[in-house]
Amino acid sequence: MANEEPVDLFCWPAKDDLQSFGPECLTVLAYSKFAKGSVNASKCTGLQQYTASLPVLYNGDEMIEGMQPVLTFMRSRGWNADYFLTEKQQSDTLAFEALVAEKLHPAILHLQFVNTKNFKDCVRGFYANSCSFPWNFYIPGQLQKKAKQRLSVLHATNDRNIELPDSSFQKKVIHEARRCINLLSSILDDKTFIFGDSPTTMDAVLYGYMAFLLKSNLPNNVLCPHVRSCPNLTYFVARVDDQFMNAIPKVEVCARASSVTPLMQMSEDRKRQLKILASIGFGLAAMVAYAFLSGIVTISVEEDPETDYMSVSLKDRHDMDTAEETEDSDEQPVE
Repeated sequence: MANEEPVDLFCWPAKDDLQSFGPECLTVLAYSKFAKGSVNASKCTGLQQYTASLPVLYNGDEMIEGMQPVLTFMRSRGWNADYFLTEKQQSDTLAFEALVAEKLHPAILHLQFVNTKNFKDCVRGFYANSCSFPWNFYIPGQLQKKAKQRLSVLHATNDRNIELPDSSFQKKVIHEARRCINLLSSILDDKTFIFGDSPTTMDAVLYGYMAFLLKSNLPNNVLCPHVRSCPNLTYFVARVDDQFMNAIPKVEVCARASSVTPLMQMSEDRKRQLKILASIGFGLAAMVAYAFLSGIVTISVEEDPETDYMSVSLKDRHDMDTAEETEDSDEQPVE
């Protein structure tokens, strides 16, 4: 029997018609509904904004980061949407997840963080508005940096090739994503869900990525028309919305979730924040020191003759008074 004690799930907040802005957060939210998990979904706060490893789930003092670890934790709590699958079907699920991670996820990273128009006009502003000060200045660039690093590792290329518009790298990533979408459409075929009448992990992953491509409203979403050209995928997203996702409130700040954040974890959050602020202060101090030592910045001090005269005169006046007192004592007649 599943453990019904609720847990707190932190995701990126809602945007447009999406309950949460991000395929991995949408996947976890969909799975929680499929598996009937007792989950309180809330907007990210504190440490989650710094690490940017959403979704994040709290189980008491334990923090679970990332889509796969969160799904694994839910299954360990008895919230298992795959309980009826055969061994072969479970193996197919692992292969399906690997396919999406290798072929489709890089294209979504490229659309969000490498495509200049999407990032400047939509993505950067969304993440900045979703984070509290001072993280709103840090998180968007950090997410972009991580995305570029991941793309560089996956495709063994450098950042320059990634950022070039209409480059062979961009064409390859989008081409592989389109082929992946075609394969996903053929896997779903005309079935209600991939393995029949009940949704599983595969359906949660499929929904998370297809819903994001269909409803994220990126200015330059070259994959959205391709998903719309596969009617079974668009119907699948609408079906999941009607049966499961529309019952989930859009992710916003939840007072309860904020209040139950463990005190120990909050202290760690504070420590990390202080470390970041200390690093920023050290960096500023280093830059100022370098500017002075290299001669970029100099400070010239002009002497004020009047002030110097007054200061010297006061000292001399004191010395003169002392000397006069000495002379007076020496000139006194001896009786």
